[in-house]
Amino acid sequence: MSAALDCPGYYAVTPAERVMLLAQFTAQTERLARVGEPCTVIGWRISSNGRKHEAGTAVFGADGELCGRAWAMWIEPRGTG
Repeated sequence: MSAALDCPGYYAVTPAERVMLLAQFTAQTERLARVGEPCTVIGWRISSNGRKHEAGTAVFGADGELCGRAWAMWIEPRGTG
């Protein structure tokens, strides 16, 4: 669940593949997705301020029920932009 909630946040905050480091990550699991269960994973940008980028993510099960959600802070290292 953590990887499913982590990775989409990166793509939500950067239109191109840039070097970013995960600085903070807080997740809440409502239920585990079952092995083989089709899921919908979404990620969205919350805010960007200089090198800091906040993202939200969520995983929904096949029935549309929320499986988990997360908030992440991504940081662009100095000198990579």
